[in-house]
Amino acid sequence: MGFFYHLLCSLQSAGLAVYRDEQGIREGLLWANRLSSSLLKDIERSRVCIVIFSSAFASSRYCLEEVEKIMEFHITIGQIVLPVFYNVERREVCRQKGTFGQAFVQLLMEISATKEKELSWRRALTIAAKLKGWHLTDSLR
Repeated sequence: MGFFYHLLCSLQSAGLAVYRDEQGIREGLLWANRLSSSLLKDIERSRVCIVIFSSAFASSRYCLEEVEKIMEFHITIGQIVLPVFYNVERREVCRQKGTFGQAFVQLLMEISATKEKELSWRRALTIAAKLKGWHLTDSLR
């Protein structure tokens, strides 16, 4: 069992209501063209959002769309965002470098992202990566 499962169980054991985007997990790359309005409402209603950055995060348009919205709500309504850097360095996310950056550039080419969308995602990633968070390695396996 991986990090996400342990985090989910710990938060639920502490009595916290945890939202896990099952539709996004199931449909991920196939449904990634647009976030559902119900997901956007759930993100906006959340008091705290935990964003788990991994080396695969930047290869998913869906993940980038989510973090873009989360950071928008962080800026506009003061939503608390807690980044977790799981097997990826904070600076790689912040600067879109290393394996994280390679995945990001590859996705941009695959989907033919507009310059505006690229800049919006880069801005969201940079802001999120500068927030206080945690760096974890694969020690839970």
